Amino acid sequence: MSEKLTPMQEYSRSNFNHKKGKAGRRGNSYSRPVTDKDIQVVQQVTSGVPITHARKSVGLSGSSLTKTQKELIEGQQEVMRQRFLEDSEMIYENLKDLAFNARSELVRFNASKDILDRAGLAAPDKREVTENKFISTDSKITYDLLQRFKALELEGDKNNPNITTIENE
Repeated sequence: MSEKLTPMQEYSRSNFNHKKGKAGRRGNSYSRPVTDKDIQVVQQVTSGVPITHARKSVGLSGSSLTKTQKELIEGQQEVMRQRFLEDSEMIYENLKDLAFNARSELVRFNASKDILDRAGLAAPDKREVTENKFISTDSKITYDLLQRFKALELEGDKNNPNITTIENE
């Protein structure tokens, strides 16, 4: 009777712990087997537990993931990505149904906007940035600098006649 494996264990057994072809000859395959502790760490990290806490909870020290654990996480992320891709068509159909058939005008508007956003047809965000600068004229240095600046504005740039000058009133 064969033992019941979790999806993570099946993935690790099918993708690790073997040396094949050039990868095995070059040493790029994994010589260390995937342990249950690796799988437990990966499951905890992918559910949001910090790496240090996940490793400590299974009896491992350190604050970084091993190469095997990183590969397992990448594999699990790929599985999740595939699941989302499989469900994306159904989600799109639900959004489209809301865009055309919802009772609330706001719901129809938001669904239509989400469809356009995801299609890359969203309106660009326009943000107006205003910046106010205040210069204190209390000090003598500031007052002198402002007077020099005003004098330069009035005379213009003699080296570059294309620069417009302020007419003296």
